[in-house]
Amino acid sequence: MINGTESIALDLICTVISGIPKETLSWMFNGEVLVSDNSTDSLKYTIIPDRTFDYRVYTCQADSRYLQTPLRRNITLNIDYIPKVSVLVKPNSTVQEGTAVLFECIHDLNITPFVIWSKDGEQIPSFRSPQEYIPNITRSHTGLYSCKIMKNENQGIGNVSLDILFSPDVSVINYNNGTLLCNATGNPNIYKYLQWEHRSRTNKHIRYVDGRKNGYLLIPNLTGLPWYSKSGIYACSAENGITSNHKLHRTGSIQVDFEGTPACIRNDYYGYGILGQMSEIFIEVYSVPKYNDFQWKTPNLTITYTSTKYVMNVTKTQIEIVLNDMQIQVSGWKFSLIIYDLTEEDIDYFTLQVMNEKGNTSCTFSLKHANERRLSPTMIYIIACGSTIFVVLVMNAIKHIVIKRKTGIE
Repeated sequence: MINGTESIALDLICTVISGIPKETLSWMFNGEVLVSDNSTDSLKYTIIPDRTFDYRVYTCQADSRYLQTPLRRNITLNIDYIPKVSVLVKPNSTVQEGTAVLFECIHDLNITPFVIWSKDGEQIPSFRSPQEYIPNITRSHTGLYSCKIMKNENQGIGNVSLDILFSPDVSVINYNNGTLLCNATGNPNIYKYLQWEHRSRTNKHIRYVDGRKNGYLLIPNLTGLPWYSKSGIYACSAENGITSNHKLHRTGSIQVDFEGTPACIRNDYYGYGILGQMSEIFIEVYSVPKYNDFQWKTPNLTITYTSTKYVMNVTKTQIEIVLNDMQIQVSGWKFSLIIYDLTEEDIDYFTLQVMNEKGNTSCTFSLKHANERRLSPTMIYIIACGSTIFVVLVMNAIKHIVIKRKTGIE
């Protein structure tokens, strides 16, 4: 093999030990005589090769009338040059996620070369041939792909940038100041947004709210409703023109709990008690941040944990309230007070004061005599039967529980 370099003159020299008479020396290519001479023992043929000469075979021939067949010697050229390399992507270098993609390393070598593939500068071990196939392209395949081919000491590199289009992932960022961002991340990163939806904790629709074109939402108040009514789930939807599972819009949501001074869920807590028996009253309070202290009071007494007559309990609860015909579920606290051996002094207003780091508030519960409750004619008839008084009391208790659940006591 004769080595040469592209665009640099290369001498091909054929030498023969001559007989008598002298042979005719010739240089040939593809059966065609390029140059010949019968007066010398050495014949030179000069070429200026380009890359197309690589692996070209030339023949030196010595012929004489005394030879049955000419003497021939073949040489193969190894021309050194920088390969021209490019990368072709089918169907296109910009494709939607899920598309099948073929990479092809195109070169001008006359042989099948050793190929080195890389992505963003890192070699791809699984790519070993000039053609590589990915049946289901994903966003993780986005990047700059390179194909490197060596020719002796020279190398050629082809590059292509693969851009994967995909539907956005959508989440919601809460800036904790009443502002939310519909955070869409897709390709292309040009988005259109639908109205925001405000839902209860149980995913019941409350209202639609217009956000800004850039995806931000400044949460508006609900006119005439308490501050905590803005709490709940806020969902946003965005699209960038790319579908996913045949759907154009993608949705994200977040639970938002507004902070403020504790708030009484109702302002008309009341119930009925029977003298000499135990009664339990309760008040539901919304408190974010969580309450850090509370007190039960009567007009004449501050109730403490050391009392044997009163027992105080607090449990976390989900409170669903109806405000302006909208059901809103909030996470609140149920403050219970059990009163043993009910007396006339207990038939009064009970005040609950609840404190958190934002402030404090007071709620009241009106405890009344059970005989103040209006009885139906049926109940009066039953009372007239002295032997069935016990039954009447049981029925009263059942109705009492039902009424209290509707009005805020149990």
